Order: sequence, then structure tokens, then C-alpha cells
Amino acid sequence: LVGSEMCIRDRMNNDFVLRMSEATAARLEADRPDTGAQVRELILLAYGREAEQQEIDRAIPFIQEHGLAAYCRVVFNSNELLYVR
Repeated sequence: LVGSEMCIRDRMNNDFVLRMSEATAARLEADRPDTGAQVRELILLAYGREAEQQEIDRAIPFIQEHGLAAYCRVVFNSNELLYVR
């Protein structure tokens, strides 16, 4: 990988991001038993807004396959969280 591709990969796999993803997932799983509720809370915490139904519908199968910590990592590396509009 070269240039920006390397930076993106490094950011997504950064040890801090991985640790925070695991910690956030553990918190959400302890506080919210329902996957949809976990997604809604994560979006509210990360983006400061309500989750759209389409986001929830897309997140649930991803979480079922890859786990909540992996979805937290997706959210933490999203453009909406990283860049100010």
C-alpha cells in the first residue's frame, strides 16, 4: 500500500481505535440487550444525532456477522465522525 491507503489502514487498525471499539461495544452490550438499541445508542454517542432506520437495518446483519466491536470501529473511522462539516 502507498500514500493515503497506508494512512487509512493504519488509522483503522490503530491500537487506540481497537481498544476503544472493544470498550464501547462492552458498554453498549451491558446497557442495551437489543442490537437495534445498541446501534441507536452508538450513533447518538458518536454522531450526536438519532440513527436513521436505514443505518440500523444495515448495521444489524453486519454486527451479527462481525460483532459489535467491529461495527464500533466502522463508526469510529467514518467520515461523519472524523471530518467537521
